[in-house]
Amino acid sequence: MMAEIHLTYEEILQLEQALIELDEQNTTNTLEIRKREAKMIFILKQMEEIEDILASREGNDSSEAVGSTTT
Repeated sequence: MMAEIHLTYEEILQLEQALIELDEQNTTNTLEIRKREAKMIFILKQMEEIEDILASREGNDSSEAVGSTTT
């Protein structure tokens, strides 16, 4: 009887340890996901800025072309 109680107690301890490890891994994964999301937001903002710059340059080129043909 005592041996069974001891084995059950050991199993409970192992399960608790496994849950702790899973929780730690889950936290690590969550942080990694947030880090990647932040990186994607940063990249998307950079892409938007580049697109704005290119659109601005294209607008300037078009107005310069129009201006040069009228003079």
